[in-house]
Amino acid sequence: MTFCAPFYRDWLLMMGFIAPNRDLLVRQLTTKEPVRKSIVLLPGGASESMHAHPGVFRLYLSKRKGFIKVAMETGCSIVPCLGFGE
Repeated sequence: MTFCAPFYRDWLLMMGFIAPNRDLLVRQLTTKEPVRKSIVLLPGGASESMHAHPGVFRLYLSKRKGFIKVAMETGCSIVPCLGFGE
């Protein structure tokens, strides 16, 4: 998707988006210049948001524990948030 529209990838990078790979997450969380940064992760992403049904709440995290390991290794806190009614 990021390469379909011209300059879309560059715009995302200018806004501070990074690829969701382990090395980049660790670098982002351990940098101290000028201050330590926060990141926002959407473990299920857009594909799992399409599985939403009225009155049913399902959380798919059983195979997505890598971000928890990264947080423990870097000493960062995890702040869970829930969005609903969208």
